[in-house]
Amino acid sequence: MFSQLPPANDDDDDSSNHAANNASSNLPWHQKISRALHLTILLTLSATTFLLFLQTQAISLRLSSTQSQLQELQHKLETSTQDIEIQVEKQHDLTVIHMAGTFALLSCLISSFHMTAHLRKMNQPSVQRKILAIFGCL
Repeated sequence: MFSQLPPANDDDDDSSNHAANNASSNLPWHQKISRALHLTILLTLSATTFLLFLQTQAISLRLSSTQSQLQELQHKLETSTQDIEIQVEKQHDLTVIHMAGTFALLSCLISSFHMTAHLRKMNQPSVQRKILAIFGCL
């Protein structure tokens, strides 16, 4: 489809350069246009490749920056998660202590109520003294 370009001439003779110019000027118009299109396409592809390379480099820099930010955020998240777990465990311990204290206080109140009930109505003193002794041990 496209004709190949003739090899470059490295001779510095004016006669050989003049002959090459004459040869290229003797080419038909469609081959001249074809050569110009080849050069244009080559330059366009080179520029496009260079721009794509620059964009690829910019994207890789952004990606590495984003990855480092993600790693930093992940580290902060792990640290805060560990801190929260420690605080929840402390709160759990305090909750258990509060519940135990509440039930101990409730049992003391119930025991005191029963002791006063037995002291008010001493119908059977021999039996009720033993009951009061048991309540007193609690």
